[in-house]
Amino acid sequence: MATAEKPYPYYLVRTAFHGGGVVSRHWSREGAEAARRRYNGKGCTCVCGCCVVVGQSDYEGLPYVDQQPSPFEAARR
Repeated sequence: MATAEKPYPYYLVRTAFHGGGVVSRHWSREGAEAARRRYNGKGCTCVCGCCVVVGQSDYEGLPYVDQQPSPFEAARR
């Protein structure tokens, strides 16, 4: 049984500090990076990075927010 390829290969993911989870999904890395630049400036005064771009397959390997040892790393919800 073949699995269907999912349409959005890049995810914008919050850091554990911001609660983790997917912010948005994108067709291209460039689009995801542009969304990251827009998102990172919205009222956050810390140096956590707010969110990062990860590949779809990488997201599935991220730890959940309560298991992420660093608040500055991407996490799942």
